[in-house]
Amino acid sequence: MKKILVWLWLCALPAVAQQHVEHLVDLMARRLALAPTVAEVKWNNHLPIEDPAREEQLLQRVPENERAFLQAQFEASKQIQQQCRENWVRQHSGMFASAPTLAEIRAQLDQLTADMLTALEAARAELAQPGLLEGALKRYPETDAWNKALEPLR
Repeated sequence: MKKILVWLWLCALPAVAQQHVEHLVDLMARRLALAPTVAEVKWNNHLPIEDPAREEQLLQRVPENERAFLQAQFEASKQIQQQCRENWVRQHSGMFASAPTLAEIRAQLDQLTADMLTALEAARAELAQPGLLEGALKRYPETDAWNKALEPLR
Protein backbone atom coordinates (compact mmCIF):
# COMPACT_ATOMS: atom_id res chain seq x y z
CA MET A 1 0.00 0.00 0.00
CA LYS A 2 2.80 2.40 0.90
CA LYS A 3 4.49 1.80 -2.48
CA ILE A 4 1.24 2.58 -4.29
CA LEU A 5 0.83 5.87 -2.42
CA VAL A 6 4.43 6.87 -3.18
CA TRP A 7 3.93 5.95 -6.85
CA LEU A 8 0.70 8.01 -7.02
CA TRP A 9 2.43 10.95 -5.37
CA LEU A 10 5.34 10.78 -7.84
CA CYS A 11 2.90 10.62 -10.75
CA ALA A 12 1.14 13.75 -9.50
CA LEU A 13 4.34 15.85 -9.22
CA PRO A 14 4.55 16.86 -12.91
CA ALA A 15 0.92 18.04 -12.87
CA VAL A 16 1.51 20.12 -9.74
CA ALA A 17 4.67 21.58 -11.26
CA GLN A 18 2.77 22.51 -14.42
CA GLN A 19 0.05 24.15 -12.32
CA HIS A 20 2.62 26.35 -10.56
CA VAL A 21 4.06 27.54 -13.85
CA GLU A 22 0.62 28.04 -15.43
CA HIS A 23 -0.55 30.06 -12.42
CA LEU A 24 2.48 32.35 -12.71
CA VAL A 25 1.97 32.81 -16.46
CA ASP A 26 -1.74 33.52 -15.95
CA LEU A 27 -0.94 36.23 -13.40
CA MET A 28 1.62 37.75 -15.74
CA ALA A 29 -0.98 37.83 -18.51
CA ARG A 30 -3.54 39.44 -16.19
CA ARG A 31 -1.05 42.15 -15.23
CA LEU A 32 -0.21 42.84 -18.88
CA ALA A 33 -3.92 42.97 -19.70
CA LEU A 34 -4.17 45.94 -17.33
CA ALA A 35 -1.59 47.92 -19.32
CA PRO A 36 -4.17 49.62 -21.61
CA THR A 37 -6.16 50.69 -18.55
CA VAL A 38 -2.98 52.01 -16.93
CA ALA A 39 -2.33 53.93 -20.15
CA GLU A 40 -5.86 55.41 -19.98
CA VAL A 41 -5.29 56.54 -16.39
CA LYS A 42 -1.98 58.15 -17.32
CA TRP A 43 -3.54 59.73 -20.43
CA ASN A 44 -6.42 61.20 -18.41
CA ASN A 45 -4.04 62.57 -15.78
CA HIS A 46 -1.40 63.80 -18.27
CA LEU A 47 1.20 61.51 -16.68
CA PRO A 48 4.21 60.13 -18.51
CA ILE A 49 4.46 56.42 -19.30
CA GLU A 50 7.76 56.25 -17.43
CA ASP A 51 7.64 56.53 -13.64
CA PRO A 52 11.17 55.65 -12.50
CA ALA A 53 10.57 56.74 -8.90
CA ARG A 54 7.58 54.40 -8.51
CA GLU A 55 9.44 51.54 -10.21
CA GLU A 56 12.43 51.99 -7.93
CA GLN A 57 10.16 52.11 -4.88
CA LEU A 58 8.58 48.80 -5.90
CA LEU A 59 11.89 47.18 -6.81
CA GLN A 60 13.36 48.06 -3.42
CA ARG A 61 10.59 46.06 -1.73
CA VAL A 62 11.51 42.77 -3.39
CA PRO A 63 14.51 40.48 -2.95
CA GLU A 64 17.40 40.99 -5.36
CA ASN A 65 16.70 37.72 -7.18
CA GLU A 66 13.18 38.91 -8.14
CA ARG A 67 14.09 42.38 -9.41
CA ALA A 68 14.93 41.40 -12.99
CA PHE A 69 11.60 39.60 -13.26
CA LEU A 70 9.69 42.59 -11.89
CA GLN A 71 11.61 45.04 -14.09
CA ALA A 72 10.72 42.94 -17.13
CA GLN A 73 7.04 43.18 -16.19
CA PHE A 74 7.36 46.98 -15.97
CA GLU A 75 9.08 47.17 -19.37
CA ALA A 76 6.48 44.93 -21.03
CA SER A 77 3.64 47.02 -19.60
CA LYS A 78 5.29 50.23 -20.77
CA GLN A 79 5.57 48.84 -24.31
CA ILE A 80 1.83 48.28 -24.39
CA GLN A 81 1.12 51.66 -22.80
CA GLN A 82 3.33 53.38 -25.37
CA GLN A 83 1.51 51.66 -28.24
CA CYS A 84 -1.83 52.79 -26.80
CA ARG A 85 -0.62 56.35 -26.40
CA GLU A 86 0.72 56.50 -29.94
CA ASN A 87 -2.65 55.31 -31.27
CA TRP A 88 -4.53 57.87 -29.19
CA VAL A 89 -2.30 60.71 -30.34
CA ARG A 90 -2.88 59.72 -33.97
CA GLN A 91 -6.64 59.49 -33.34
CA HIS A 92 -6.78 62.73 -31.32
CA SER A 93 -8.48 60.83 -28.49
CA GLY A 94 -10.10 62.60 -25.60
CA MET A 95 -10.47 61.55 -22.00
CA PHE A 96 -11.50 58.03 -21.03
CA ALA A 97 -14.60 58.33 -18.86
CA SER A 98 -14.52 54.71 -17.75
CA ALA A 99 -10.88 54.75 -16.60
CA PRO A 100 -10.31 54.12 -12.90
CA THR A 101 -8.43 56.52 -10.68
CA LEU A 102 -4.68 56.32 -10.28
CA ALA A 103 -5.13 54.93 -6.75
CA GLU A 104 -7.55 52.25 -7.98
CA ILE A 105 -5.31 51.03 -10.78
CA ARG A 106 -2.25 51.03 -8.54
CA ALA A 107 -4.12 48.91 -5.98
CA GLN A 108 -4.94 46.39 -8.70
CA LEU A 109 -1.37 46.38 -9.99
CA ASP A 110 0.09 46.06 -6.51
CA GLN A 111 -2.13 43.06 -5.73
CA LEU A 112 -1.32 41.34 -9.01
CA THR A 113 2.38 42.05 -8.53
CA ALA A 114 2.35 40.56 -5.04
CA ASP A 115 0.46 37.51 -6.31
CA MET A 116 2.92 37.17 -9.20
CA LEU A 117 5.94 37.28 -6.93
CA THR A 118 4.41 34.63 -4.67
CA ALA A 119 3.68 32.48 -7.72
CA LEU A 120 7.22 33.04 -9.00
CA GLU A 121 8.62 31.70 -5.75
CA ALA A 122 6.31 28.67 -5.91
CA ALA A 123 7.27 27.97 -9.54
CA ARG A 124 10.99 28.76 -9.34
CA ALA A 125 12.20 25.14 -9.27
CA GLU A 126 9.71 24.05 -11.91
CA LEU A 127 10.78 26.79 -14.32
CA ALA A 128 14.09 24.97 -14.73
CA GLN A 129 12.31 21.83 -15.95
CA PRO A 130 12.30 21.55 -19.74
CA GLY A 131 8.98 22.17 -21.43
CA LEU A 132 6.93 23.41 -18.48
CA LEU A 133 7.11 27.10 -19.39
CA GLU A 134 6.50 26.41 -23.08
CA GLY A 135 3.48 24.29 -22.17
CA ALA A 136 2.01 27.12 -20.11
CA LEU A 137 2.57 29.61 -22.93
CA LYS A 138 0.55 27.75 -25.56
CA ARG A 139 -2.61 29.68 -24.65
CA TYR A 140 -1.05 33.09 -25.21
CA PRO A 141 -0.14 34.83 -28.45
CA GLU A 142 3.47 35.82 -28.86
CA THR A 143 3.99 39.59 -28.82
CA ASP A 144 6.99 41.83 -28.20
CA ALA A 145 5.63 42.85 -24.80
CA TRP A 146 4.88 39.25 -23.83
CA ASN A 147 8.40 38.18 -24.86
CA LYS A 148 9.84 41.04 -22.81
CA ALA A 149 7.87 39.91 -19.74
CA LEU A 150 9.10 36.34 -20.18
CA GLU A 151 12.83 37.12 -20.67
CA PRO A 152 13.89 36.49 -17.05
CA LEU A 153 12.10 33.14 -17.04
CA ARG A 154 13.86 31.76 -20.10
